[in-house]
Amino acid sequence: MPLIPYLYAVDSAQEIPATINRAEEIRLRDAYRRKYLEEIAPDLPDGTMPEGNWPQLAGAAYDRTIYGFQVKTTAEQDAEVIALYNDRENKTRFNGMFANCADFSRVVVNRYYPHAVRRNFIADFGVTSPKSVARALSHYASKHPETGLQVFEIKQVKGELPRSHSNQGVAEGLVKHYGLPLVVISPEATAVVLAAYVGHGRFRMPKNAPLLDVGQPLDPNGEAAKMTVVGAISKSSPEAAAAHVSATEPATSADKTAAGPQTLLREEPHNP
Repeated sequence: MPLIPYLYAVDSAQEIPATINRAEEIRLRDAYRRKYLEEIAPDLPDGTMPEGNWPQLAGAAYDRTIYGFQVKTTAEQDAEVIALYNDRENKTRFNGMFANCADFSRVVVNRYYPHAVRRNFIADFGVTSPKSVARALSHYASKHPETGLQVFEIKQVKGELPRSHSNQGVAEGLVKHYGLPLVVISPEATAVVLAAYVGHGRFRMPKNAPLLDVGQPLDPNGEAAKMTVVGAISKSSPEAAAAHVSATEPATSADKTAAGPQTLLREEPHNP
């Protein structure tokens, strides 16, 4: 998926709406589907829009704020990753526990920088979360400046849709949402979860991350990078689809750019 349609379900930056409501969001997504995605998401027999996860491929910035993490790669590395996934069977392998969308980002990043991102068995109990990938990559980049890590933000489009809230890891979610009941049920277990979060799961998004200009994507070399989001339609629960959606941007060999994959961490919408 090209970046602008992935974010806004339109073809160009000039078509991005200043505000959005639910009806317009549905209209834009369906119009883009009819124009480009009919083969993978065809009309229902009565000509109406099909259900499924295809809307995840278009208009992501209408539902949530997104943080992007960009690292340097070579054209040869990009070609290897593209070939790896093109050679695989086009079959859904989604598993919320061990093969979710954050796992996809973890595997892709590790193809470029081996062992940069690992499962967090303490704070996330072995479940890969988008925030754990961002935390691990940021820590790795602090020790390996050659990654050229850049972080940017894509604001949720203004409008009537519910505003998104910050993404959370497993232990963090337990502490923030169920801390009081856990204390009542088991103070010891609560202490363990809190220690796991504070020691191995705490991570904050940069407060002043630059906003991505979709007309001029970030590039470590100061040139416009050709950004493409690689997405997959997977069978997952609405909760998983909302909380665990990541994407990467492998440049083609012809791009010859050092701007490597963009891992996009989407904030969770209030109403998945």
